[in-house]
Amino acid sequence: MNTANAGLWINALDRVENLMDEYADAVTAYHFYEGYDSRRLLAICEEVADLLSKIAGWLQDDAREIRGTAEFWRSQLRHD
Repeated sequence: MNTANAGLWINALDRVENLMDEYADAVTAYHFYEGYDSRRLLAICEEVADLLSKIAGWLQDDAREIRGTAEFWRSQLRHD
């Protein structure tokens, strides 16, 4: 199995986690009428959505590859 995508989506998830922390801080500032940046909140939401879409695609690719590997092993069982 190819684990190249695993590193990609793990790094992307780390980035999402950091962004969500930043988002939570910004929303807290918004609720307390402190200095908040609506543009930054929007940018965070868009970046998180983009990253999650990429992760979903990578996971689908990985799932297809693993299904193919499972099919190979299934065929080997037929020959045993």
